[in-house]
Amino acid sequence: RSLTASKEGIVRADREQALDWEKFKKLENEDGTISLESFFGKYFAVDGSGVIVAKRVNASLGDRFRIQLQVGPDQRLADDPALPKLWGLHSLGGFDIDALEAWKIWTGEVGKGITVAVIDTGIDYTHEDLREQMWMNPYEIPGNGVDDDENGYIDDIHGADFANEDGDPMDDQMHGTHCAGT
Repeated sequence: RSLTASKEGIVRADREQALDWEKFKKLENEDGTISLESFFGKYFAVDGSGVIVAKRVNASLGDRFRIQLQVGPDQRLADDPALPKLWGLHSLGGFDIDALEAWKIWTGEVGKGITVAVIDTGIDYTHEDLREQMWMNPYEIPGNGVDDDENGYIDDIHGADFANEDGDPMDDQMHGTHCAGT
């Protein structure tokens, strides 16, 4: 449901889609919290009875909120403390890759069953979030300096670097690692 704010400052979540004049702007605060400003220039706050209203002319420290992801009926969360910062996985605005919905479908053993090829600037296969999930070439013997699988790339354990024409796909610009992590 959409969170809406009326001209009178009444905040509701009772419709599937908000009208333009009911929407609000999310403002990022330096302390990691957010403030919410209604279409009418009023800030969301909690009144004395615990009800959220959009009536304040200025946002004070007490009118700041934290967004906490909660699992919906067709979603599953990853065990990653950085998840709230990765807006491309799950965004409150809906502009994301629906990762939570995908995790509901596939939650098997990490690194087993699905292989994804990232064609980009490479990948940091030593990265703490990726190293345990990296594909390994079963036909290559690591570090022996020989093209064991005879595919033209020596020691291509985690793939190949086609730009530099070698068997080490270590990311030299970090964009590929970012994409692989998302």
